[in-house]
Amino acid sequence: MTSIFFELFLLDQRNGNDVIALARRGADTAIEHIPVDAALKALATFGQGLGKVVTGQGQRPAAADLKKFGGELFAFLFRGSLKAMYDRLPAGAVSLQILSDRPEIKDVPWEYLVTPDRQPSPHRERSIIRVQP
Repeated sequence: MTSIFFELFLLDQRNGNDVIALARRGADTAIEHIPVDAALKALATFGQGLGKVVTGQGQRPAAADLKKFGGELFAFLFRGSLKAMYDRLPAGAVSLQILSDRPEIKDVPWEYLVTPDRQPSPHRERSIIRVQP
């Protein structure tokens, strides 16, 4: 099975307010501003709680909470032209590759992202890869 790569670069502007999201799939591109705000902090905090579960220091969330979290990740990340580009993806396997050097972005466990078109998640046609520079 051949995967189509949907690369998403979250580029730090160093001003503290947002990152530039540059998505690419072949010649198709999209650019959006993604805020570094309370919503991102809440996503990172939930993700830190998941990390505590792995080390035995936290309580495992309910399946419904994980699904809700995954949907919130998708809604936070895919907005405007990024969502339109995602909606144009062809059927079949797609690998979403997320790359950022911004600590707030790296703290979020993007692997839990739930795509609205491929459920239940994880789905064999959608893989999420967080690339750590």
